[in-house]
Parts: sequence; structure tokens; C-alpha cells
Amino acid sequence: MDKVIHHSKKTVKKIAPVTTKALNKHASGFGDFIREYGVVGLAIGFVFGAQVKSVVDVFTTSIINPLVGLLLPGTGNLNQKTLVVSVFGKQATFGWGIFLSSLISFFLIAIIIYFTFKLFNLEKLAKKK
Repeated sequence: MDKVIHHSKKTVKKIAPVTTKALNKHASGFGDFIREYGVVGLAIGFVFGAQVKSVVDVFTTSIINPLVGLLLPGTGNLNQKTLVVSVFGKQATFGWGIFLSSLISFFLIAIIIYFTFKLFNLEKLAKKK
């Protein structure tokens, strides 16, 4: 039972005291939320995705970029490839190599996630819901 306290020109609603019953109700609701919305699975997927990204970024930087850099004219690896454009006496440098490297990483991550999804038959989980 909340009481309204009138004090000077303000009306303040008194807050009900926190009880063990109220805490248990909120804890139970939190547990239901975790189970119902798959928060644990989401967290595991997030951690897994972050680790896959880390491995793919290192693979792209240390193996793919030097190999592609060898195939392209000029010196350096893929990350160092740029295009310099000069207009009206001003120059702009476009880092197309690092952009291409990011695209390669993106596609590798997408492929890994797709095959992980297929490997563990996760499409069955999506169809149940």
C-alpha cells in the first residue's frame, strides 16, 4: 500500500519497502526472461562470433593480404594498396586495399557462420519456433 505524502508544494509517492517476496518475484521473472528469449544462446553466439572474427581477421591480414599483394602490381600487401587521385591541384588517397581486405574478412565470417549453422542443424531450432 503506497501512501501519498504532501510536502510543501510537491506531491511525493512513498516507495514500498523491498521484501524478500518482491525480490524472489523479480528473480523468477528474470529467469523466465532468460529461458524464454534465449539470452544465454545469444550470449554464446556473440562470444563465438567475436572469436571467429578475430581468427578470420588474423588469417586475412597474415595470409590472404600478402598473397593477393604478390599477385597485384607494385609493392606491399593488400592493405597497403591505394589509389591517389589529383584534381585541381589537390590530392586524395583512396585505400581500396584495406576495403577489399575487409570485404574478404566479411565473406569468410559469413561462410563460417553458414557452415556452423548447417553443421549443428540449427535450422531445426528456427522451424520449431
